[in-house]
Amino acid sequence: MAAFKAKYQKRYPEAIRSLCEDEEHLLTFYAFPPVMHRYIRSTNAIESFFSNVRQRTDQIDAFTTETSCLTIVWAVMQDIHLPRIPVS
Repeated sequence: MAAFKAKYQKRYPEAIRSLCEDEEHLLTFYAFPPVMHRYIRSTNAIESFFSNVRQRTDQIDAFTTETSCLTIVWAVMQDIHLPRIPVS
């Protein structure tokens, strides 16, 4: 990491500053077993979930109550089939 910072410090000082501030949090996934890295290094699952919610809720002009909105979100959550993450 030190070599990366040294190489790009002059060209991208703000990016390197941000990286240094959050370095511990950005690299947390390395604390997990390597077999899990592909599942936790990406936000694809979260983005996919919100895309599905948006597709369902865009079809409805207005929700009459908060409960009706939460019901749709719950239905989307129940319909999602996430892959099992191997834990060794």
